[in-house]
Amino acid sequence: IVLIGTENGVAVLPSLQGYPEQFDLTYTSYLQPTEPVIRVDTRPADGTIYIWTRNSLQTIVETGDSVAPILTRAIWPNTGIQGQSAACLTETGAYAFSGKQGMVRTSGYADPDTSFALPVQNYVENWNAEDVVVGYDPASNSIVYAHKLEMLAYNQANNLWSTPLKTDDFLETNPVNSRIISAATLNGELYLTIGDETLNYLYKFGVGVGTS
Repeated sequence: IVLIGTENGVAVLPSLQGYPEQFDLTYTSYLQPTEPVIRVDTRPADGTIYIWTRNSLQTIVETGDSVAPILTRAIWPNTGIQGQSAACLTETGAYAFSGKQGMVRTSGYADPDTSFALPVQNYVENWNAEDVVVGYDPASNSIVYAHKLEMLAYNQANNLWSTPLKTDDFLETNPVNSRIISAATLNGELYLTIGDETLNYLYKFGVGVGTS
């Protein structure tokens, strides 16, 4: 077991090998750069852990050393996310919306890839990074970037973007302060939470039937 976000959000701490309920504080490893954790994702296929901060994307590496059994490593030392829901994982890696570069995705340990977003770059240049939600819909092999009450879907298979999708097209009503709040993938389908954070509804992407 690894605790992520210890030491006021800037460190990770593994449990003792064979004793998941016991921890030794001397095994603490600090994020580099040292910033509070905003979001954590784990890819089941290979166990890769993605740790997001406002200005970086980091991961955890097992060292095999008895003194420092794990260390953190920066995948992107200068690119992170501003919103808790501004990233997602697919079978091939991570997609996100960065305050510095807009739409980005991983490409191994190389710099963030923005080439896929060129067709919509101008359209999203005024999006507030703190309000962007990113989700993955395996059913359509699409990455959905949402801002306020609109979405753009990127299909990985054909490298094409959708036209802007408005929630007005499938919501019965749009309360004044409602927006797309979060996204989650479950059983191969994408679900979106839409509401005003007081009364929220869950919608299946591409279907539009909501439940509170």
